[in-house]
Amino acid sequence: MGRTIVYSLILSLILSLAAPAGAVFAMTDSPDETEGLVEIADAVEGVAAVSGDLAEPGGEISTEGGSDLDLQIDSPAPAEPVSQPEPIIDMPPETPVINESDSTNQVAAANGVVITELQTRGVAGATSELVELFNASDNEVDVTGWCIQRASATGLGFSNVTCFNPGDGLAATRLIMPAGSYAVLASDSLILANPGFNYDLRFSGGMADTGGRIRLVDARGGVVDLLGWGGASEYLGSRAAPAITSSQPVRSLHRVVNAGQYQNARDNYRDFILDIAGNSYQAGALYEVTDLCLNVAGIQSVIPEELWQIASGECVDKISINFCPSLMINEVAANTTRQYIELVNSSTVDLDVSGCRLMTNRSSSLSAELPDLVIEPGGFLVIYIDDTELKLTKSTSGTVYLLASDTVTELDQVFYEDLSTDTSWSRFGAEWKQTYSLTPLAQNQHAQYPPCGDGYWRNELTSRCNKIAPPTVLAACRDDQYRSEETGRCRNVTTSRQLTPCREGQYRSEETNRCRSIASAVSTLKPCADDQFRNPLTNRCKKIASSDDVALADCGEGRERNPQTNRCRNILSSAMPTAPFAPEKVAYTAEGLWGWWAFGGVSLLALGYAGWQWRFELGRAANGALRFFASRGKGGM
Repeated sequence: MGRTIVYSLILSLILSLAAPAGAVFAMTDSPDETEGLVEIADAVEGVAAVSGDLAEPGGEISTEGGSDLDLQIDSPAPAEPVSQPEPIIDMPPETPVINESDSTNQVAAANGVVITELQTRGVAGATSELVELFNASDNEVDVTGWCIQRASATGLGFSNVTCFNPGDGLAATRLIMPAGSYAVLASDSLILANPGFNYDLRFSGGMADTGGRIRLVDARGGVVDLLGWGGASEYLGSRAAPAITSSQPVRSLHRVVNAGQYQNARDNYRDFILDIAGNSYQAGALYEVTDLCLNVAGIQSVIPEELWQIASGECVDKISINFCPSLMINEVAANTTRQYIELVNSSTVDLDVSGCRLMTNRSSSLSAELPDLVIEPGGFLVIYIDDTELKLTKSTSGTVYLLASDTVTELDQVFYEDLSTDTSWSRFGAEWKQTYSLTPLAQNQHAQYPPCGDGYWRNELTSRCNKIAPPTVLAACRDDQYRSEETGRCRNVTTSRQLTPCREGQYRSEETNRCRSIASAVSTLKPCADDQFRNPLTNRCKKIASSDDVALADCGEGRERNPQTNRCRNILSSAMPTAPFAPEKVAYTAEGLWGWWAFGGVSLLALGYAGWQWRFELGRAANGALRFFASRGKGGM
C-alpha cells in the first residue's frame, strides 16, 4: 500500500514538471469528456513537491519515508507559447474585399495602399502632424472619396481627418493614385512651420502621442488599412505599435522596410518601428481624370465604340436601343400661334434619330416618335405640335422630355414657365433664356424685348421704342449760293475780285497788290558822302560818329558812366547809412487798440444816424437808379 502511494505521488510530480510553469491541473469526472488535464488561466507560483504528503509550493522532492527508488527526473522541454487571438477590427457591414482577397477580415494587403509613416507632433508643437500613404500595388488606384479617419485610444467612433476629393467636385472626375507613388497628408501647423512644404492634402491636428488609432477607408467605408499605437484598444496583429515619444529629435512611426519593400505582416507592432521623423517626402503624384461612363466598371477616359453616352452621363449599348447620343432639346416655343419643339445634333458626326421620341407633361401617356432620318452635325429638327398628339402648356409651366427608342430612358428634359406671348424658351450654351426672336431651324438669337412696330426703333439706353423721325427736306439754294457741309446752310458763292489794270509806266506789287511806278523801282539812290553811311531801315544817309568827336565830361564824385547808355549815374553803396540817433522800437499797447475800437464804433454810429435821417432821400435815389437801368435794359433788347 505504501509503495502504491509513492508511485502515485511520483506520477503527480512528473505531470507537474511537464506542464508550463504556473499552471494548475484538475481531473475531470465528466463521462462526456476525455479524462485528462485541463489548463487553467490562473497562474500559481512555484511547483508542488511531494514528500510522503503534498508539500507547500516551492518544496523539494524527498525519498525519505521508506522509498527505495532511485528517482531521476529530467528537466521538461519548454511548452509552445499560446498564440494570442487576432483582435477584432471594427469594420462596417458588407466591407468590400480588398485587393481581390477572399478573406473578409483582411484589412491591409501587401500590394495595396498602406500607411507608411505617422507623426503626431513636430517642432511646431503637438499638432504638427503628418500621415504618409504608399501605393504598393502594380496598378493605379482610384482613391476618390477615400478618407483618413482617427479615433482616440479607447474611443468608440472614428471621425474623418481629410478625404480625397477632386477639385471640381463632379462625379465624373476621379482622383487617381499611380502605382508606386506616395500621398502626403500634413496638418495646418506643420505646413505653416515649414514654408514651401509639398503636400497632397491638409488637415487639422489632434492626435495623441500616448495612443490612438487612424485608418484608411475607401469610398464605401471599407477599411483599407489601420494603425493603432500606444494604449490603443484596436490594432492589427498581436499588439499596438509603440507610443510616440515627444523627445527631441522629433520621432514618428515608420513602416519596416524589408528587402527593399515595405513589410506588411498585418501586425502593427511588427510592421512599425519608432524612429526619427523623415525629412524628405514625395508629394504631387495624385492626378485627376474624367470618367465618361459612370455606370461602367473602371475609368473610361474615352467612350468605348460599342457604347453610347446619353444625357445623364451614362453609357449604354448602342446596338439594342437607339439613345440618340448628342441629341438635345434646343428651343421650346409654347406660347406662340404655332407651337414647336426644336432639337439639335450637338456632335461633330451624323446622327440617326430614328426611334427616339418626345413627350410633354400634358401628354404623359403619349409620345411622338421622331422621323426616320439622319441629322448632320450642328443640324436642327423641328417638331410642330399640331402635327402630333402632344400638348404644350402656354403661359403657366411645362416640361418637355426627350426619350430613347425604348420610350423609357430619359435623354434630356427642359422645364419652362410664365412665357410671354410670341416668345420661346431657348438654349444659349449651358443657360436657358426667354427670347422674343423665334428661330426654327436656325441658331438661337436672344432678344430681350419684342420688336418695335413699323416706323419705330429700339432705344438701347431706355429699352423703349422711339418713332423714326422723317428725313428733313432742305430748300434749294439760289444759283449764286451753295450749301455748306458743316452747317447745312446756303452761303453766297464768292467770285474772284477784278483788279483795275495799272496805268502805263506802273506795275503791280506782289507784296501789296498795288500799282507802283516802274521808274521809282529802277531809280538809283545818290551815294552817301565819305563821312556818312546809309541806314538800312530808313535808307537815308547818316554821319559816321567817332569816339574822338565828343569829349565826355567827368561824372564827378559818387557817380559813374553807364556803359550801355554812356550816361552818368549814381554809385549805389552796399552799406546802409547809419541814423544820427538810435531808433526806438515801436510798442503796441492795449490803449492804442482800444482807441481804434472806439474810433470804429463812433464812425459806425455816425453812419447809422445819417442813414436814418436821410432814409427817404436814399430810397428815392435808389428807386430812380433802378428805373434808369431798367429802361436802359429794355431799350437794348
